[in-house]
Amino acid sequence: MTTQTWLLVGALAAVAACTTGPVGEAAQTTSTTASARADGRSPLALARAPEESARSFEGEVVERLDAGTYLYFAVEDAAGVSRWVTTLRTTSAAVGDTVKVNSFGVRDEFRSKRLSRTFDRLHFGIVRKAD
Repeated sequence: MTTQTWLLVGALAAVAACTTGPVGEAAQTTSTTASARADGRSPLALARAPEESARSFEGEVVERLDAGTYLYFAVEDAAGVSRWVTTLRTTSAAVGDTVKVNSFGVRDEFRSKRLSRTFDRLHFGIVRKAD
């Protein structure tokens, strides 16, 4: 990973850990997540590493949701597989854009309180417009 990528990863973790309420996305329905919040860990702390094939992927943004300091993207690859990704609001990617995603964590049944929505599977990552 580049220095810029590590800085963004650190910033995402720091913002998630320091923010409370809906913007922090830490309010969850599971007791595991509640205990993680109680001990100060960010939602990313409970994420597992993505499968090798999902660590880096490219696709078209088919949906974009704004949630405070976070953006959520549904990214569909060339095979028609769609994945949800969340990132800090550091990209200008819009619906119809082709993006590259570097995923550094995955959560199942992730509840976004701000969006009042549960994502079956959510990648935490860096989203950039493809060249």
